Amino acid sequence: MANVELTLACVDYLDRTSPLIDGTVEVPGVDLIAVPLKPLELTARFAEFDVAEVILPVYMALHARGDQRFVGLPVFPYRAFFLSNVIVNVDAGIERPADLAGKRVGTFGLQLAGTLWSRGLLADEYGLRGSQVHWYCALPPPAERPDTRVEVVPPGRSLSEMLERGEIDAWLGPTRPECFEQSSPRVRRLFPAYRAVEEDYARRTGIFPIIHGIALRRERYERHPWLAGALFQAFQRAREIGATRLANDGLYAVGLPWIRPDLEALARLFGGDWYPYGVEPNRRVLETMARYAAEQGLTPRPLTVDELFVPVSE
Repeated sequence: MANVELTLACVDYLDRTSPLIDGTVEVPGVDLIAVPLKPLELTARFAEFDVAEVILPVYMALHARGDQRFVGLPVFPYRAFFLSNVIVNVDAGIERPADLAGKRVGTFGLQLAGTLWSRGLLADEYGLRGSQVHWYCALPPPAERPDTRVEVVPPGRSLSEMLERGEIDAWLGPTRPECFEQSSPRVRRLFPAYRAVEEDYARRTGIFPIIHGIALRRERYERHPWLAGALFQAFQRAREIGATRLANDGLYAVGLPWIRPDLEALARLFGGDWYPYGVEPNRRVLETMARYAAEQGLTPRPLTVDELFVPVSE
């Protein structure tokens, strides 16, 4: 029987995905045609491919609206905390998270995972609701909510420049604004000691926020149900190879000077594996994410974890 030919689109430089992109890991019964994508291309282009890395709240929103072109695989190649990206104008009078209430806050898009997690954490930990903020977005929101003020910034206007000039008061999301990266004296972090805050949150909740998942075209899955398990196992193997390469018998694959104590601390903080795939090891974080998506209006109700992902052997 001939192999099934699949196009695969992933961010290629991640240690968790590069072994699939470069052919180190093969999928039995499958010929993969790998297409590397940059992170900013994922939302616009993932639907072009048979298997694709996808921003998970985008997939949730599509699923909730009845767009069933794809099924989810419980593979999560990118996780991150984002409190380091909450940037405020120095003249905005914002000293603590509660001060964001009534302020003008910019973000690339409310449907992006970094924005979703930052908003959810600010709500759970500090009582700041999204309806208390006047949002300025580069991307239009996937749905309108009467209790949330959203203004879409027209093309050509820069949220970073608006923040630096004081036309908006703060910024949050998956990246930091250019004015902060260029060390403008007009902006600063809201959480200067963000790592300590994020570690405390992780210690209390066990949550390491999931940002990206993997989507498989439903037509392919229904024709070849075995693809879900085969791809899941291949992504697992790629992740294991990436972790081995990272540690590399003590000669670490990246030049960070304190990666050894960081890796040891992560293992202690998350009880061993801090980057697990599969539904059950991630049920709490996925349920939290689904709750945030509903609370923020990306989905009309909290989706269940089991409706978002097809069964695979974990």
